[in-house]
Amino acid sequence: MTQFISKTLKTLRAKKSAAGPRSDWWVFIWDWPLQFPKRLAKFITGTYHFEPMQMISFKDETVTLWTYADRLFVKTLLFLIKPTFKHIISKRCLHIKGPSGVKTAILWLKNALMTGQFFYFARIDISGYYASIDRNILLGLLRKNFNDPIVLNYLEQIVTIPINQNGAILNPTLGIARRSSLSPFFGALYLSELDRVFENLSGIFWIRYMDDGILLASSKRKFLKAKRQLQQVLAKLKLRCARSKTKMGVLTSGFHFLGIEFKLKDQLRSKADALKMLAPQSQASQTHLQILLHERSCQRAQEKLTFMGAGSESPEKAQRYLSAWSKWWSRTAPPIKRSDCITRWIDRVLCKDPGLAWLGTGLLYLLPSPLLGHVTSRNA
Repeated sequence: MTQFISKTLKTLRAKKSAAGPRSDWWVFIWDWPLQFPKRLAKFITGTYHFEPMQMISFKDETVTLWTYADRLFVKTLLFLIKPTFKHIISKRCLHIKGPSGVKTAILWLKNALMTGQFFYFARIDISGYYASIDRNILLGLLRKNFNDPIVLNYLEQIVTIPINQNGAILNPTLGIARRSSLSPFFGALYLSELDRVFENLSGIFWIRYMDDGILLASSKRKFLKAKRQLQQVLAKLKLRCARSKTKMGVLTSGFHFLGIEFKLKDQLRSKADALKMLAPQSQASQTHLQILLHERSCQRAQEKLTFMGAGSESPEKAQRYLSAWSKWWSRTAPPIKRSDCITRWIDRVLCKDPGLAWLGTGLLYLLPSPLLGHVTSRNA
């Protein structure tokens, strides 16, 4: 445990090396060697108490932050309980694996679609998921899955942590902190009943990444039954779907999931058509599914680069970001290629925000439109 804390502190030190002269970081790093033995002893015996999170408002968002000492011990608690996740969390909940879970989710979904046995889909998104989590329900799930009194004490403290808002202490009954190492685990556990309902149903495919879920059904009857089950579980958990982000219907209408757009080129008119696609050597099984980078993924990359431009970042750094972005998507969602990602991004920029020409000669600067995709793909 001590080695893990030391390693985490080293990582935190590297991130905070450029902290401002008035930052609390310098007080913490000076005081830590003196206080660490006492705090560690309290943590081991179960008498450590987390301080209220501090609410800080910026121009574009409001965040709640742990003290530096609490941040270290939250990460330590995660390190201690992580081996239990495989027994608590369904394999159909993939965000608990981190960014690699996106690749797994897209691969599983792609394979399911290429079987041709599914005809209906439901792409769901929970409205205000973190802010809507009922703390009492979450505490009940934690008590059901953990029986160590020290672990439960710390988990309950973290779930019910008060918020310090300009000196006023708030004790909300809904919502959990987003900026917490344990937040992904809480988000996985809270919807675990939904995963268990669908993971072994015949004719149903289900995967979830945090509050985004995709359900495929092989018949209309199973699809309607799955919808009822979905609504019942969400009502029990006091959650609801976001109407603008939730989409349901026939599979041939297409949908997007985790930044990827899935389209069926040829409409399946019957199950007989689908069965033809199950043959191992069938070209149809390889060509009927089209996988594209979704518009929102390009939009987020553009927003990131616009922010970098506003911060006077160098064109070289911006180009490295775009290259890493395209490489990540090409590895995460084949058959998407790096050149496809960059060309798609450039086409969007030329239409939406020509002001991003500051990126330099390797990307957008004074290049004629027909040559733009070729040059960018080569330099990325």
